Amino acid sequence: LRDSKKINERDHSIKESSSFPVLGWRKEPPPRPKPPTPSSVDVTESATFHQITETDLYFIALKITGDEALLENPDSPQKKAMDWCKTDMVNYNVEVAARVAQRYVLATLYYATKGDSWSNSTGWLSGHECFWSGIACETGSDGFPSIIY
Repeated sequence: LRDSKKINERDHSIKESSSFPVLGWRKEPPPRPKPPTPSSVDVTESATFHQITETDLYFIALKITGDEALLENPDSPQKKAMDWCKTDMVNYNVEVAARVAQRYVLATLYYATKGDSWSNSTGWLSGHECFWSGIACETGSDGFPSIIY
């Protein structure tokens, strides 16, 4: 470096000796704290068992969908799937958040692609999702069945 520049050892910035502006590398800002989740349910914690509430379902669906307006629009596949999940939770008693999420995604697919008019929709939206036509599952080490196709 020329004599007219000095390196500040603490932050590695280069300061000009004359009236030129300060140049240098910027430090990375500290990471932002994550906002608190409105629900205690974490979709990634598949082994956590507790009674899933409608509020939990809403936040699971919102996390997947990403757009609250879709969950409020009665004609959207996302809203239809969420309404189906509300009934399904009572009838089928799914207590694992990741499984609720899995069933919500499949129900959304069903409604978005007009599943009631598929040539083979055997088992869809009833019983265990691993037995729905075209779905195959694999059980992980946590005992949770995950869809593989």
